[in-house]
Amino acid sequence: MKKSIFNLFRKIEGNKEIIFNSYSLALAEVDKDFFKIYNNLDDINLNKLSHEEKELFNEMYRCNFIINNETDEIKNLEYYRLQNITDTEMFYLMIFPTLHCNFDCYYCYEKNKEGFISKEVGEKILGLVRYHAEKKEKIKVAWHGGEPLLVVDIICDLSKKIIDICNRNNVEYFSIMVSNGYLFTDDIINKLKECKISFIQVTLDGPPEIHNKRRYLKNTRKETFNKILENAKKLKKNNITVSILVNINKDINIDALLKLVKILEENDLKDNFYISQEFDSTSSQRTCLNENCYTDEDFAKLSLSFYKKLHDLGIRSLNEKSFYPGVLFNYCEAERFNTLDVDPDGYLYKCPMEVGLREKAIGNILDDKSFNEKYFNNNVKYMTWNPFKFDKCINCNLIPICSGNCPKNGIDHNNPNCIYWKYNIEELIETMVLYKLKEQKTTL
Repeated sequence: MKKSIFNLFRKIEGNKEIIFNSYSLALAEVDKDFFKIYNNLDDINLNKLSHEEKELFNEMYRCNFIINNETDEIKNLEYYRLQNITDTEMFYLMIFPTLHCNFDCYYCYEKNKEGFISKEVGEKILGLVRYHAEKKEKIKVAWHGGEPLLVVDIICDLSKKIIDICNRNNVEYFSIMVSNGYLFTDDIINKLKECKISFIQVTLDGPPEIHNKRRYLKNTRKETFNKILENAKKLKKNNITVSILVNINKDINIDALLKLVKILEENDLKDNFYISQEFDSTSSQRTCLNENCYTDEDFAKLSLSFYKKLHDLGIRSLNEKSFYPGVLFNYCEAERFNTLDVDPDGYLYKCPMEVGLREKAIGNILDDKSFNEKYFNNNVKYMTWNPFKFDKCINCNLIPICSGNCPKNGIDHNNPNCIYWKYNIEELIETMVLYKLKEQKTTL
């Protein structure tokens, strides 16, 4: 047996020590019995261990703190990532039925164009779905924009036809939507339920006084916070899962976030709440839009401070995924072979941040099958992207929760951008353990 390369140790409260494994995500307090095994793996004789020692040994192995000598963790991780991105079970299609929007958010990365998806493009999409329905077990469709609700009738027409195709082929169907949240009515919500859209992400950029300066109606600059909040409540009442996203910059500090959380608490909407780092997605660099943007390091500090504050205030029901890392064998759907994004004109892309930038397209659904070198090269860049060819990645013990981070950024610069967990992971796991210990003392 040998030690995992993905182990992280951290001393807490002076004499206590904890271990975290970034592959299994196991987190434990360790003692002298743990280190007696951990530091003497070459000399361990399982037959001579006591019953308690054997149980501890097995638990250390189960949590991936110790592994078999022949295990190559980097190669295993690379294999599981490859298995994931080449998975043939599901086809994931993100449809942009329009790039037009009723909002005028300064940080939007979509090309805000007039027009909507044509009947001809719609028919080609249905043909693509039929092809995959004959070969896949699951089909997932995401509706994006612009603002997709500007063309809700087109969405419903295509959705019903896709559902019919899936039913006839005994294929499991999932559908989600990304919306600014302003246009929902009772009638539209009923239509979306008929279309089996079960998850919708909306954005509230802080409390009203901040959000309304950032996300307002085009031309009129009309405030939108209260309308989005009420619509989110309607969606939840209709058993549609609502995810509320906040794009963070320095205008939205912890006090502002807490004010928003209080509003969400009062309206029973804080179960699926996420914070995201604002940056310029339209450029080839992962850069700030202005001096108000947080760096990765500063965002990591803010996220941790926010987590601490929430716990200190006794707020527990926020989604832990906002703060605690998850294993990311492939960080982004853009890396998966069976994922496509299609814009209103039928152009196909791998990354949603490139939709509308035709020089980034990997094809057009209306084209014949003649070879196009530019499309081919754009697709190859994503399909051959691999963080394991970079020393900085394979020598990092956080690679299971990063996997090279955003592939678009890595491709554009031939250099992966480290995930922000890098800057707070040790203090984060310490904080989590201390809170758990405090809760245990309270319940005794």
